[in-house]
Amino acid sequence: MTARQSNLREVTLSELLRNNIPCQERELWMPSSSDQGGEFKFQNVRKLSLERQIVAVIGDRPEDIKAAQGAAVPAILFKSTLKDPEVEAIVRADRSGLIVCSSWTEIATAVEKLQSGSAQMALLRTLFSEQYGSWLRDIDEKMKIVVAVAAVIVAFCGGELHENASYDFGWWLLLLTLIVSSLATVYAVRGFTSRYSSGTLSSSPVRTQLKQVFAVLLGWPQKWLHLPNDAIAEYRAIQHASEREQASAHLKFFYDRYRTHNPDALLNLRMLELRATNYSKLYAERIASNLLILAITLIVLWALRSAGAHVAHKTIGAVLDLLKRAR
Repeated sequence: MTARQSNLREVTLSELLRNNIPCQERELWMPSSSDQGGEFKFQNVRKLSLERQIVAVIGDRPEDIKAAQGAAVPAILFKSTLKDPEVEAIVRADRSGLIVCSSWTEIATAVEKLQSGSAQMALLRTLFSEQYGSWLRDIDEKMKIVVAVAAVIVAFCGGELHENASYDFGWWLLLLTLIVSSLATVYAVRGFTSRYSSGTLSSSPVRTQLKQVFAVLLGWPQKWLHLPNDAIAEYRAIQHASEREQASAHLKFFYDRYRTHNPDALLNLRMLELRATNYSKLYAERIASNLLILAITLIVLWALRSAGAHVAHKTIGAVLDLLKRAR
């Protein structure tokens, strides 16, 4: 695809063949007028991307990079015809993981990396799904234990406080234990909160709406069961897409969230965002666990104090009984 106008078609084909680049006439895209250059590339790269899977757009002009970005396909800038300030300006304006090469050898390496990127991401998805799922299960299991133990402590303290409103040191100790246990339960529930695991919202809580609460409970209506543009909505949309769109859905998935096709950038982003998501849940679990340990410590202190008071009471009673008998 070139911005040369179509009256140079034969000359261009001869030049390509002379440089051992096989190209048939129907494969050479040219505008009818030189004034159409940038827009011609932009529109037709986009059109091609819907018909075929484009590995990369390789060009030496800014409009080539813009055309690639407009079609959401990888871009490789061949900087041989550009000055350094021009290259720097293009790189600064790019947000899609532009690959800059100074030779055809580098371009071949970059294309090979892009072609193998899908296989790398497939392996990465498997590995991280296993690791993330395992860590997530561990955190959720801890949360279940925290909630169960804290609930027992809350129930016990509530009963004791209600029955023995003495307002002495032991009573206030139980009240403090009740508060700490309740907080542990709240943080544990927070640990269960679903979080986004990819993209710009990674590790932030998944918001729900009031109508979604009822829809999840009743299973109806369908459109209330999930939020617009979430994972469920995306899945349902791709079910009705063409086979071509379904086959490249994973490429669109990563580009929509990270605005890059660079496999190295995707690998790093995915690794760090999953780690961030786990830590977001881990902090809630850590706080809940620490509060539960404090609550258990307080209840043990209360029990020891109560046992000591009971023993002291029985001892004093026995002594008084002995004194009465001695009299």
